[in-house]
Amino acid sequence: MTFNHSTTADTGLFTSTPPPLVSTKKDPRSSNPPITTGQYSLLLRLQQRYTSPPNFTTKPPNNRSEFAIAIQSIVDRIEDSQLAISPPDLAAIEELKIAFAPELATLPNRETRKKSADLFANSQIDIWGQSCVSNCVSNNHRTISPAPAKISNTQPAEPSNPTRKTTYPIGTKLSGEVLLSGVAIGGNPIPDDDNNDRRVAAGYRARLNINTSFTGFDRLRVRFQKSDLPAVNRVTGSDMSRLSYQGNTRGRFVLNRLEYRFPIDNKTEIFATAKGGNLATFGDSLNPHLDSGSEGTISRFGVRNPIYRQGRGAGFGITHKLGSSVTLGLGYLADDIDRLETGLFGGAYGAIAQITYKPNPQFGIGVNYIKSFNRLDTNTGSDRANDPFDDNSNAIAADAFGVQSSVQIAPNVYLGGWAGLTRAQAIDLPGNPTANIFNWAATLSFVDISGKDSLAGIIIGQPPKVTSNQFTANGASYSDPDTSLHLEAFYRWPIAENIATTAGILIITNPDHNAANDTTYVGVIRTLLEF
Repeated sequence: MTFNHSTTADTGLFTSTPPPLVSTKKDPRSSNPPITTGQYSLLLRLQQRYTSPPNFTTKPPNNRSEFAIAIQSIVDRIEDSQLAISPPDLAAIEELKIAFAPELATLPNRETRKKSADLFANSQIDIWGQSCVSNCVSNNHRTISPAPAKISNTQPAEPSNPTRKTTYPIGTKLSGEVLLSGVAIGGNPIPDDDNNDRRVAAGYRARLNINTSFTGFDRLRVRFQKSDLPAVNRVTGSDMSRLSYQGNTRGRFVLNRLEYRFPIDNKTEIFATAKGGNLATFGDSLNPHLDSGSEGTISRFGVRNPIYRQGRGAGFGITHKLGSSVTLGLGYLADDIDRLETGLFGGAYGAIAQITYKPNPQFGIGVNYIKSFNRLDTNTGSDRANDPFDDNSNAIAADAFGVQSSVQIAPNVYLGGWAGLTRAQAIDLPGNPTANIFNWAATLSFVDISGKDSLAGIIIGQPPKVTSNQFTANGASYSDPDTSLHLEAFYRWPIAENIATTAGILIITNPDHNAANDTTYVGVIRTLLEF
C-alpha cells in the first residue's frame, strides 16, 4: 500500500510518492502501533498549511519518533508565530498528540527545541531535526543551503493578522477570480429622482492578481478588475443596502490595487500603497470568515466596522509586534495624490492607530483611533451620516474611535462584533458645529457547518447614525430622527474545489434611520470561481 498525494508550488513538502507505509496490521514483534495512512494524511495537511520554507522537501517520517518530532515542530511553529488555526486543524493536532503521546513525552523540552530552531537559521537542517553544520550528504534526507539571515517560519498564505510574517514563493504568481451575481429587491424605495426602477438584475466581476516576491518575505501585488454589478443602493435610495462587492468599471479593466509590503525584522512590516489602499491593512478588523466581499458577507456594512472606511487611496503604514500577543498598527492614506495642488498631504486623508490583543487564535480584541479629513462618507449609513452638514461644509475633520472583537465559542462557531463612534466637525462653518455618528454590529459565523469550506453567517447591527448634531437645518438639529436595523443572513456552500455559491438576504428596517420609509429587502445569489 502506498500513500498518494498531490503538491503545489506553494508548499512542495513532498515532491515524490513516499515509500510504502507500514502495514496497518500491528507487528507482533513491536510494542508500538503502526502509523496509519490517515495519520500521514493529517500530518501532510498540517505541514502544507503551517510550515515553511515553501519549497523545502524531505522524506516523510519512517518511524513514530520522527513522526512525533514533526508534530511538535508544527505545534511550536503555530505557537511562536501566533498563526490562526481552523477548528478542523486544531482537532487534527489534538488527535495526533493523543495517538503519539508516548513519543512526544520523550522529546526535549521547549528551551532545547528553541535552540534547535535557532540552529536552523545558521546551518543546514532538515525538517525532522537532523542537522548538518557543514556540507553533508544524505540519501534519506534532502537539506537546504545555509541561510545568510534569519528565516521566517510561517505559512505561505494571506495573513488575517497583518503583522504575521509570511513566506511567499519567490517569483511571480498569477491568480484570478470571476464573481457572478443575481439580485432581487423588495420594498418601496426612498423617494429620490435618481432611483433606478430595476428590481431584478445580474452582473459580474473579474479580477486578476499578479503577486511577486523578490526575497521570499516581501510581496508586490498588482490587481486588475472589470465589473458590471447592480448598484442596489441606487435602487433602494439608501447606502444601507449597498452590497459588499458591487461596482461598475464601465466595460474596462482598471488597476484596482497596487501595493508592496516587506519586513525589516521579525517583528516589523512596512506597507506602501499606490492604489486601492484601505485602513484595515494596518489593523486587524477582527471579523474572521465574514470580512470578504467575495466569500463572506453580502453587505458592505457587514464586512468590517465602517470607521475603517474613513481612509482610502495611496499611502504607507507599519505594523509592529509589541509582544507575543500585542500588535501596534499605524497607517496613512490619501485621495488624489496625483494632483499637484493637494499631493499626499494636502487633500482628503485618513490616518489610523490601532492596538490589537490576540493571545490565541480563538480570541482577539482591538481598539483604534482614526483621524480623517473630508473622508466621512463610508457608503454604509444614512445620508446625514455621510454628510452631517447638508453639503454646506467643504472642510470636515473627524475623530473616530472603534472597538472590535471576536471569540470562538464552539469548535466551529465564532461570535464577534464592533462599535464605532465618530465626532465630525465642520471647521469652515460659523461656530465649527460638531456631529456625533454611531454604529454597532454583532456577528455570528458557523464554519464548515455542512462540510469543508461551507459557511453560514448572521449579522445584526445599526448602520452609522447621526445621534446628535449642533448643525441645524430649518431650525431643527440635522440628526437622524429614528433608528434602522441591519438584519442579514447568508449561507455559502462549495460546488467544486474552486467554486462556491452564496445565497443571502438583507433586511433594512426604517431605511436611512427614518420610520417613514418602508422596509427594504434584498435577496442575493453569488457564485465565485477561483483559478
